[in-house]
Amino acid sequence: MVEEEEVQRWLEKDIITSEQADRILESSSKYRKEKTSGNIVTALSVIGSILLGIGAILFVAANWQGIPDFLKLILLVGSTFGVYYLGYLFRYDKKNFPRVGSALVFLGALFFGASVALITQIYNLPIAPRFIVIIWILGTLPVVYLLKTKAIAGLSSVLYFLCVSLFTIEHITYRPEISIFPSVILLSSILLFKFGGVHHIFEKYSDIAKVYRSAGIKVMMASLFVLTFGFISTPTRYTSVGETNYYDLVIILGLAGFGLLFIFLDKFFEESKRRFKFENSFMLGMLVIILFFIFFPFMGDVGFLIIFNLAMIFVIALIFYMGYTEEDMALVHSGGFWLAIYLLARYFDFFWELLPRSLFFLFGGLIVVLGGVYLERKRKSLKSDFGGN
Repeated sequence: MVEEEEVQRWLEKDIITSEQADRILESSSKYRKEKTSGNIVTALSVIGSILLGIGAILFVAANWQGIPDFLKLILLVGSTFGVYYLGYLFRYDKKNFPRVGSALVFLGALFFGASVALITQIYNLPIAPRFIVIIWILGTLPVVYLLKTKAIAGLSSVLYFLCVSLFTIEHITYRPEISIFPSVILLSSILLFKFGGVHHIFEKYSDIAKVYRSAGIKVMMASLFVLTFGFISTPTRYTSVGETNYYDLVIILGLAGFGLLFIFLDKFFEESKRRFKFENSFMLGMLVIILFFIFFPFMGDVGFLIIFNLAMIFVIALIFYMGYTEEDMALVHSGGFWLAIYLLARYFDFFWELLPRSLFFLFGGLIVVLGGVYLERKRKSLKSDFGGN
């Protein structure tokens, strides 16, 4: 989609004629309208599918006690596969209602998870929530790879982090949760990010790779940002650290082991194709730092605090660099967002106690406004440069 400012710039440089400019703008306007209409249809389809799911669940719940167990099982399995089939029919077979079909496929994935949870209740199966989530993930992965559905890939990413979170909260108890939780989540995000990179080996899974890598980098940035705070990453603030147990080693070393495997697979098959050649080296370094922070928290006083802040700055710079070299405005926007959040957090850290409250908020507001103006100008400049290339 071409912006009006860009067309005007082409017109001033005599790259196009006024007649061609009018055609481009007309075509761009039609595209915007079609995209808006398509987004509305998608939103309505998703909302309708969710309402259908909620209605079906409430209906079954209201009559739960009076329904025989075998009929409950038939209802749950039948509704799940029925919704999947309708979604496949509309989206992939007939192709007459693709957006509605995609929404129904997504609803089928939600039904599958709900069905697993309800079946464990019907037959009083002593299955912990984390294992229900694992079964849910295993049930959605075939849909991801058979239908190449990005929405289900996003759902499986969310379920993956939910599963890791449940394991961490329930089993890793030798460190305060305030420090161990973001550490393990950061470790798991590196695993998912590199797992997504391995998908680039097969071109048909390139869209799935983008979903996994996007989810991985977003969670990675969030968890790394949390670790830049001193009350979390300064080990002298912890009163005690217990001994590790079997679950600690299985979860943490398992995540690190798979992360290491995907790093080397990605390095062997894909690194030569990337513009940024140091991605795998950086991820490997982060993996080592996290493991040291998890198992040897008392190696330094503020050492880890400095390391995590430097890593945050480096990743933000990396996102800007990748966005510029790949001419990807989404990456540029992401880098701008995290830069603003990081600078705002450090502003509070350094000046909250030093300045009177009035000056603190006045200076802070002025910095935010001026920064916003500068970033907006830079964004428009980059967008214009990218469009011109």
